[in-house]
Amino acid sequence: MDRPSTRLSTFFAKIGDSSYSLYLTHPFVMISYAFALKFAPINQLSQMLQIVFVVTAVILSIVLGLMVHLFVERPIMGVLSLSLKPKYSSA
Repeated sequence: MDRPSTRLSTFFAKIGDSSYSLYLTHPFVMISYAFALKFAPINQLSQMLQIVFVVTAVILSIVLGLMVHLFVERPIMGVLSLSLKPKYSSA
């Protein structure tokens, strides 16, 4: 596959790389989002404010997924790839 050439395509490639971390961490953001909605006066929230809540939850999910990918998943995969390399090569 070719390397992404624009900033936007690079950003989406990074999100794709972190998709498993995003999948694992987004429930934590969604639980926080549910608590925020539970304690917010929903009847008084305008539709625009509800959209802001949703966009914020999506952005936080992406940021948390990227952080876990960079600081947890990649280091673990690096260690595992070193330990799974063959210790000797066949000649």
